[in-house]
Amino acid sequence: MSKSVIERSTLSAETLTVKRRFGLRGGSRVHWEARLDGVLANDDIEPVEGDLVFAQGEDTKTINFNVKPDSIPEILEVSDHIKI
Repeated sequence: MSKSVIERSTLSAETLTVKRRFGLRGGSRVHWEARLDGVLANDDIEPVEGDLVFAQGEDTKTINFNVKPDSIPEILEVSDHIKI
């Protein structure tokens, strides 16, 4: 799962919508991590990991995160993904 965002000169709030598929019976907990080139993206995103808890019948959750500004040109930052 991925989302393209524009890095601004100040901290910017973003969201990522996660849809639960393949049945809504029972609850479900999902751990997610934001990684860049295989490493937690601590310098680029906050928070870099968390958990989504779906109640029975619930099919949508939102990950709220902030994109941190930095001095690295975007052409050098290869976007990876948020792993769920």
